[in-house]
Amino acid sequence: MSERVDSDEAGGRRVLVPISESIYLRKTVTYAFENYSNPSFVAFVSEEGDLEAAEKLGNKVEVWADEASDTGSYTVEVDETERYLFSPDDYAESFDRYCSRNAVDSVLLDPEYKMDTAALVLGPLQNELENLGLTVEVAPVARAVRRRSLMTKGGATRFAALFVMSYVFYLAVGTIGVFDILTGAATALVVAAVLYKVGFDSTPKIRRFPPMFLRFSLYMPYLLWQIFKANVQIAYVTLHPRLPIDPEVVEFEAQVWGGFPISTLANSITLTPGTLTVEADGRTLHVHALTDTTKQDLLDGGLERAVRFVFYGRSQTQPKTPRERRRREEND
Repeated sequence: MSERVDSDEAGGRRVLVPISESIYLRKTVTYAFENYSNPSFVAFVSEEGDLEAAEKLGNKVEVWADEASDTGSYTVEVDETERYLFSPDDYAESFDRYCSRNAVDSVLLDPEYKMDTAALVLGPLQNELENLGLTVEVAPVARAVRRRSLMTKGGATRFAALFVMSYVFYLAVGTIGVFDILTGAATALVVAAVLYKVGFDSTPKIRRFPPMFLRFSLYMPYLLWQIFKANVQIAYVTLHPRLPIDPEVVEFEAQVWGGFPISTLANSITLTPGTLTVEADGRTLHVHALTDTTKQDLLDGGLERAVRFVFYGRSQTQPKTPRERRRREEND
């Protein structure tokens, strides 16, 4: 049986958290910060594994880690092994080698940890890790949730955040008078009451709002400048005798996660004349580009990097453009 680590004891210990695509991965990341110090999130890639997918997963986990961490003490990396990982003892040996190199003696497992789309049976893996002298815990994030009260702490935070955002938006698009203040408050109250459970992917952290608002205030002039430039380009195309258009639907996977970032990017693209987001399937956007210029601007990834800056900070801007990612996929 695996040893359940007491949170007071675990708080002073480092832990290895192997990562893979899982419905419980985000909860496991949060649990790691609540119970351990300086967790190491590692994607183990076996021989001939998908390195690019592992790097993308690492980027996603890094965003979640920034949101969950109060100290910023963590590492996210990809560990490439020179052998094909198949059995539980293969995984256990890879984990043990990493722990030995990095002075880690604990492993926290996602309840649905898997590699190469094959889910592991955690029991044998736990036994192998414990035989190697490692302390093992399976993150208790897949258990049935007890019936909650009408308004939890997280629910209250979501409600308040959605109320403030709706109220500010209502006043921003209208006038500020007694009638608008009263009706705005009533409208925001209704919106928050109806949508607070589904309006956010996770409970927002209030302390992150001021820097995010500041970054958004820098983003707005940039977006307006892009809209202005696109208006000039489309006006030129419209007035040109030959009407040099080359319509095409461009598909690319955006490097942003969560409802608000994806919606912000999709709507920013639509607001820019010459491009229209016709469908958003998860992170995959289908964008109609009217001219070759608008298509090239889209693939340059300027708006995508700007949206990453708003929601994830300067350190999380994506260096690779959609064009570079598409070229790499074609070469693979």
